[in-house]
Amino acid sequence: MGSASISQMKRIQTFQNWALRIITGAPWYMRNETLHSDLDLAKIETVIHSSYTRLHATLPTHSNSLINQITRNLPPARPDRRLKRKRHTDLLML
Repeated sequence: MGSASISQMKRIQTFQNWALRIITGAPWYMRNETLHSDLDLAKIETVIHSSYTRLHATLPTHSNSLINQITRNLPPARPDRRLKRKRHTDLLML
């Protein structure tokens, strides 16, 4: 989802859960899903997904032509090989 990795989203979600427990004074055994449903709050993954979807829906109709091209110009495919040298002779320039 966008440029956020799974580990980054988990870290933000953990912080949100911690903050909600402090704000509400909820005990440690209360489930996070219960906190979110009682407070009518979306989880971080849902918020990021909806923001990403909204952003990409508005890009084609933007007035700037360079921004319009963002959705059409995809990044190049990743190479299948590793770019790590295998031997010390690989450093030699010819």
